[in-house]
Amino acid sequence: MKRVASAIAAVAIMGAVLWLGRAQTGSTVVLAPAASPGGTSDSDLTGASERVETLLADAARGDVDAYLAAFSGPARARLQQQTDERGRSELADELRRAARARRSHATFEPEPENRGTAAARVTVESTYLDHVERQTFRLVREGSGWSIADVETARDHVPPNLPGAAATYQEPEGPPVPLAADPNASNRDETTQDP
Repeated sequence: MKRVASAIAAVAIMGAVLWLGRAQTGSTVVLAPAASPGGTSDSDLTGASERVETLLADAARGDVDAYLAAFSGPARARLQQQTDERGRSELADELRRAARARRSHATFEPEPENRGTAAARVTVESTYLDHVERQTFRLVREGSGWSIADVETARDHVPPNLPGAAATYQEPEGPPVPLAADPNASNRDETTQDP
């Protein structure tokens, strides 16, 4: 009887949580900015993640002008030179191909870069069919918005099973740590035997 009552109470609580969550859809909760170790507050980083998400959306559409406009400094000059050499239509095709190849991505919260500077880092982890890639975007505040100053890319190892494939079980080869020989093992065997 106690199990049935517990199950009913759990279902009621879950229903209340879902109902409250549904009722608050579309509402925004604003928390007071918390100070970060870098000396800037979290509110100072508002818009940094959105800038990266907009860049990814612009790339998926093949919008070369918007894609280039997201960058500043040497990164923009380098991309502009590559665009001039290869052509805008080829860059647009390459951006669309890269976006189609990405199965999913996760954008992490921005982190302040240095104390007293208006710079942040936003990491994006992208899953492709045969590998996982982590890009760290370095952004600087320019006026009221953010621009991307640099991108660092790290390609992770190729997983043994492709993402989305059925998992397989592989039996362990043995204990992960070899067992140490116990010098008293022979004494124990002698003492625990029945006469």
